[in-house]
Amino acid sequence: LTEDIKRCVSQSEIARPLLKASPLHAALATGAPEATIRAILRARPGDVRKESSGMHPLHVALEAPGASVATKLAILRAYPAAARVDYAEADPGHPLGGTALHCAVYLGDDPLVIAALVRAYPHAAKALDSTGALPVQVAVKLGAPDAVVQALLAAAPEAAKLPYPWPVSLPIHDAHCNRRYDETPRGAAETLSSSSASSSASKTTTGKTTSNGKAEKHQPSTTTIVRSVKTVALSTPSLLVATLLLRKSVGWYGNLRAAGKKGKRVAAVLQSRSATHAVLKAHPAAADALVEYHKMTPAHVAATVGAPVCVFKALARAAAGEFGRDGQKNLPVHIAILRSAPPGVITALLRSSSSSS
Repeated sequence: LTEDIKRCVSQSEIARPLLKASPLHAALATGAPEATIRAILRARPGDVRKESSGMHPLHVALEAPGASVATKLAILRAYPAAARVDYAEADPGHPLGGTALHCAVYLGDDPLVIAALVRAYPHAAKALDSTGALPVQVAVKLGAPDAVVQALLAAAPEAAKLPYPWPVSLPIHDAHCNRRYDETPRGAAETLSSSSASSSASKTTTGKTTSNGKAEKHQPSTTTIVRSVKTVALSTPSLLVATLLLRKSVGWYGNLRAAGKKGKRVAAVLQSRSATHAVLKAHPAAADALVEYHKMTPAHVAATVGAPVCVFKALARAAAGEFGRDGQKNLPVHIAILRSAPPGVITALLRSSSSSS
């Protein structure tokens, strides 16, 4: 019921300035079925070019809840020029100000719709929205699918060279689980079984007997270990570093590992189309750029967030040389070992480190 109410309120907010608009505007704003939209397009083909309150039917279709992918693509095919309109000029205060591509990215639209908008007007991928951000930067921030990031970077590869406009958080662990850092703020507690108690439980009993006459085994005690976790804000990260950190939050690395279990061929295809690979393809030099915190490299960041082996292989291919040390003389493989990384990750990092290191 709550979702229905939200949908009705959203529809009314969109439909209110369109009361005197064309039937196509009204049908899109009120969530009319796809068959109705197609019937209006056939009966009144000129409506797709009309504006109402500065909005073309394409923009209404993108903002209206419930509009299907087929409906949006049909509107775009009927009038591709609507993708060139900058709505930030008509309404500077609009939260989704920009082109139709900006609107689709902000609202998390389907990758097919976003790819079609890029094809209709590729320059939109290079245009700033009302907040001063590029579409690919917004896509990375909102955790858009890899296909969206790849399509936007293909149209605007120079975006990979620009700094990410928002700060991102780098997780840092204290000396208890990573001896690189001496900060010791308190974080979440973990309850672990004591190893000494567990080992003694397998050899001794309490001496008590149960009702059936069997000896009662000693239950291992539990120890609460507090892992101190700190988050450091990176104010001007590169798009590559932001991608490494933010793809972690949407479970991207876990998806790649799961794909690897289905077969190497499937995993290779998904990895080649990942957001990280797209950024490195557009700007390989980003693999050597230093992070403001302790002069870490992107490989250090990848090891910190637990990236899969494919990310380190891509970083190694893009890097000018071998993985170096950070400001505290640590290699990425040191962080990976302290993070209990899989053998494949450690092997890949060892191969990318110099023999003297």
